Amino acid sequence: MAQFSGLPKRRVAQILLGNAVRKFLNMGGRLQYDPRMEAKTKRTLWYVIGVTGDGKTELPVYTVAGQPKCFRTADAMIRYHCEMCPDDRELTIRLPKMA
Repeated sequence: MAQFSGLPKRRVAQILLGNAVRKFLNMGGRLQYDPRMEAKTKRTLWYVIGVTGDGKTELPVYTVAGQPKCFRTADAMIRYHCEMCPDDRELTIRLPKMA
C-alpha cells in the first residue's frame, strides 16, 4: 500500500478509522476520494477522505492496521462507495492531475 505522504500537506487534527465510517456517515458526514499519483509506479491511487457535515473538516480514513485507505482502481472505489452509501445515486470525484 502507498504511504500517506503522497497526499497534500494539510493540518489534520484527527483521522477516521475504517471501522467507524458508517457511524460517521450516519452522523451527517460524507465521503470524497482524492486521486494521487504513486511516485514509484506512476499509477493513480484513490484515497478516502471523510468530510464532516459542515464541510469544513476533512479526515483521512485509515484502516485499523494504520494504513491510509486507498484504492488502486476507480472501479474498486465505486464499489466501496456503493457499499458504504447505498442510497447515493451519484458520485462526483476529482480527476487526477495528468503530468
